[in-house]
Amino acid sequence: MCVVWNRTNGVIDKSVCDNFAATILSYAKAQGYSSMSKAFACTAFDSSSATVCGAFKSEADARGFGTFMQNPAGFPVVAAVIGFGNIVAPVNGVMVCQKSILSFVITDMSGKICDSGVFTQDCAPPPQDGFPYCSCDTGATIKTPYAVSYSRKFTRSGNNFYCFKVAVNKAQCGSARCCNMELDKIEWMSDEDNCLSAVDGWTVSTQPNNYRAPVWTRATDTVMYKNATQLVGVLKTNNLNLDASNAGGVEICIALKGTSKCSTMESFCYGGICKYAVFDRTSGNGCCAKDYAPGNSFGSYNRR
Repeated sequence: MCVVWNRTNGVIDKSVCDNFAATILSYAKAQGYSSMSKAFACTAFDSSSATVCGAFKSEADARGFGTFMQNPAGFPVVAAVIGFGNIVAPVNGVMVCQKSILSFVITDMSGKICDSGVFTQDCAPPPQDGFPYCSCDTGATIKTPYAVSYSRKFTRSGNNFYCFKVAVNKAQCGSARCCNMELDKIEWMSDEDNCLSAVDGWTVSTQPNNYRAPVWTRATDTVMYKNATQLVGVLKTNNLNLDASNAGGVEICIALKGTSKCSTMESFCYGGICKYAVFDRTSGNGCCAKDYAPGNSFGSYNRR
């Protein structure tokens, strides 16, 4: 019998895999299967999955343990012990639930599958919003040549600088109408209540000596909550004067005041994960696209 954990809410390494095996073995022993042909042990793992296998003395024993694992006292209890859970993560500009999975397979001596089972937990509907709050041809960034990702953090003069790097890839947008758009502005969705005074300034690496003052707008979101509105803040890093020929590798660094209520990107960005929108220079129905710029694994903006 092999039990597999496909994990989305954390990283799997050897110690996690070994602990997973020990947990499964302890539950097998608790069910009276203390004398196994081969105890459960970690047999394979990578950063997102772990496989633990053991051999029972009979097919009936293996099936019995498999039936137990599918009961409320089985997989659900194991899940709580090992740190099983789901994660809400950005995919192409929207938040989606990525589920973790526990499963088992029982095989006979020839490798034929005799029994199997799967366990997952439900996800609450991920939060959505109406950002960006303007008139433009909104789409996912894969329909433009641009993507923005978190690159580094540093501290200077009492401010925490969080930097985001622009990548250019015209192959990703092909013949899409906005594949030739410039990159003149990036907007950032923030917490309107606490963060409007948190930004001391910002820089773009093409003009390293030009420390720019923040420009803000307030917006009313009508998508986030049913039958209710929500005020949000939008930081504008504008007049970038970039296009596909010169934007690759450019960094935009936002300086958050160390003494403010929003001194970290987790507190500054609405919902804790930074959502941005890229814009061209055309007014009216020009091109824009939204996406998320996650930090390190699982959203932390703490890389130095």
